[in-house]
Amino acid sequence: MRHKTSQAVRTKLHKTRVDLLVEGPMRLADHSLKITLDNREFSIPLKGSNRDWRAISDANLVDLAKAFCKEHKIIKKRQLEMLSNGLYWALIHRTLINQVFKYTNTIDYEFDGQIISIPLDKKRKRSWKKLSDDEIVSFAKLFCKHNRISAKKEIEDKDNGLYLVLLRRKLIAKVFDLKDSKSVVLGNKTFVIPINANGHEDWISINREDILKYARAFCKEHNITKTSELQNKDNGLLIALRRKKLVSSVFEHKETETVILDEKTFTIPLTTNGKRNLEKLSNDTLIKFALAFCKEHKVSTRSELSGKDSNLCAELRKRKLLNEVLAYEKFDTIVLGGNSFTIPLNSAGRREWQVMSDFKFVAFARAYCTEHKITGRHELEKKDGSLYQTLRNRHLLDQVFVHLGRIRDSVSLAELASALETFGGSEK
Repeated sequence: MRHKTSQAVRTKLHKTRVDLLVEGPMRLADHSLKITLDNREFSIPLKGSNRDWRAISDANLVDLAKAFCKEHKIIKKRQLEMLSNGLYWALIHRTLINQVFKYTNTIDYEFDGQIISIPLDKKRKRSWKKLSDDEIVSFAKLFCKHNRISAKKEIEDKDNGLYLVLLRRKLIAKVFDLKDSKSVVLGNKTFVIPINANGHEDWISINREDILKYARAFCKEHNITKTSELQNKDNGLLIALRRKKLVSSVFEHKETETVILDEKTFTIPLTTNGKRNLEKLSNDTLIKFALAFCKEHKVSTRSELSGKDSNLCAELRKRKLLNEVLAYEKFDTIVLGGNSFTIPLNSAGRREWQVMSDFKFVAFARAYCTEHKITGRHELEKKDGSLYQTLRNRHLLDQVFVHLGRIRDSVSLAELASALETFGGSEK
């Protein structure tokens, strides 16, 4: 299948073919073209104005194609197809293309006149498995010298495959001649940190006492007070501290926090991350704390409380204590079947179903369905989508329609049994 090419590429290829046929070659009397490729002369027979590839033997055609590819620095079949489509398809039809492009099992690199061959696998990728550690180190050193690479990051950007092989075999230190350790001065103390084969700090070989001293001095030097700050500064050190379970020893953890709100003092327990652990507070303490918090920050609505302290608002909602802190100011009174239901409204004038208990909510839904003669879920959804959706979210739909539907079903079964007895039948 021939690939489509842009107009610019066609123009360039056409010019190349014109150069090949007009400027370089000479038309001979025996209807052939004489061209020079790679300092060699070739004669191409013509049939009319077209080149007659069929008149050339297989050996001469392969020889011509190789010289053509060498002259124009062609290394891939696709390049030959774009540059000389006729020659490419002549090789394809005569199954000679693989003789022109003979793939070797190695790829050669030339560094300062020295040629290094790297073996290739079946997928034409470099097979590092066939090379020893010394061979890989020797190649990497020549590669770094040729490309003026002096750091690990540079070799990773230049040749990621080579970098990963060096990393897996732990040969980074041999390539860059890294030292076994480094000295770090923090304050008035000097710490010696061992370096592993990949050039990273070898935290595993450091005992718990030494790494704890270093971590404390490191945090003090860089004014680090939280794990997140240490993670941004030196994530490797934080990982080592977590593996050795020393994070809490570096950052002295407070179990409680003293908070003064509205001239009242509250002692709030803290989590290991330093956040307020409101779950450990009793209901009475939580309500008093929330009331003082709202008064201190002039919070009058639930949305304002959620914006100021979402965790406090969520804990109050979880325990169903929001109404004790921020009572509703608006209510909607609905009379259904002689029963009166009072439903609180939020600031937007919408009904707050979550305040109602399951028992009261089911009672209201049953009365609502009876009042509007609703016998199915679909009818309730069309009549009041908010009520239906809330019942569904709280898994209360079955309790509402068991009251309405199964009575009707039991009556139908009784009528069916009576009819069967009347006609002398029986239920099987």
